[in-house]
Formats: sequence, structure tokens, C-alpha cells
Amino acid sequence: MSNINREELYLAAFTNGLGLNFQFPNHIEIKDKDFGNKITKAGLWAANSQNIVLSNNVELTSIFEEISINGKKYDSTGFTFPVAPLSLDKNIFPNSSKANISDFHANWIKLQKDIKKIPPTNFQVFSETLYYVLKKYLSCLAVDDNTTYVNLFEFLKVRAAIAQSLYDVDTAKKEGETVSETMPLLLACADISGIQDFIITSRQKKPQKALKVGLFT
Repeated sequence: MSNINREELYLAAFTNGLGLNFQFPNHIEIKDKDFGNKITKAGLWAANSQNIVLSNNVELTSIFEEISINGKKYDSTGFTFPVAPLSLDKNIFPNSSKANISDFHANWIKLQKDIKKIPPTNFQVFSETLYYVLKKYLSCLAVDDNTTYVNLFEFLKVRAAIAQSLYDVDTAKKEGETVSETMPLLLACADISGIQDFIITSRQKKPQKALKVGLFT
């Protein structure tokens, strides 16, 4: 593996396979860099699949379409999310309408225009802005034809996090730390008890709008 840094790996893992062309911060050199198998491995773990072909024209289905009881998956209602940027509009919820190719094209054009507006002068500003731009436009798309219930942005976010973790594992090895070869990473899960009471309160004005704001922050 060539000499890479953590920032380069993060951006490469976040954007690899999307086919986007834009200017990275000056000290970031991703083109022709060898990231070994880190991004590939991170992608396999993020999607729990061996066959990942990222797409920008697959509708995101509702997770409720995947519910099965006693091993039986009930008839699907065919609900999908509208292909449109995230917003507080009521039309962001799944419905039975199907997107057409022009919807995907328009969403992608808006994404590329917004990315080109990000100043490449500072890594932190660039990466954080890119994060939210991708969230805005890719949260309505599925990973691929085989994983239609996972949105593309969430996949990219998890893949980037795992890739950076693998980078840290290699760094730890170089510094002489003992690292498990079979289980190099740990996944921490947490639950905040009573969070529903905090987000939803009937004393608020317009509680439905307040709930939407809570979900998208």
C-alpha cells in the first residue's frame, strides 16, 4: 500500500464508486492512490454482502417491506421513497408512486452542482459539508438492486467509518500493539431510554413539525 493518510482514506471510502468528479482539498491526493483492500473490505462489512454494485438510479423501499412473521414475508405494498432531496415537506414519506429516469437525473444534477460549490481550501470544512450534501441527495436512493431497503448515504457513511477503523488497526500494528486478526474491530451500540418523551411532547406547538426536525438533526 502506498503512503496514504487517514483523511485521504476517509474521502475515498465516502465517494468511491459514485462516479462524481470534483476538486478535493489541496493536500488530499486520491487519484492513483493504492488503498489496498480497505475500501473493498469495508464495503462488504457495511452491506453484509459479497455483491455490491453501487447505483444512483435505484428506488429506496420502505423497511417495512422486509417484515416477515414466522418466516413468511407478506405481500408487498410496493411503497418507495420519492427521489428528491431531504426536506421537511410531507412528500418525503414512502408512497406507491414510482420514480422515472428524469427524477434520478434531476437529483444527480443538483447533487453535483452543490458539491462543486464546496470550497476545497480546508479539509474539515470540505469533508463536513460534503457529508451533509451527500446526505441531502443520497438518502432517497438505495445501495443497489439487491439492497433496496438500505439508503445509499448510510452505506457510504458506515463504509467510510469502517475503512478508517481498518487504517487505525494497521497503525496500531506498526506501533507494536497486539491486534486480533479475526476480530480487529468492535461495534458499540447504545440506547437512550426515554428519548421518545424528549422528542415528542404534546405541550409543544405544532408537535408534528417538531418531531420532523428532531429526526433530521
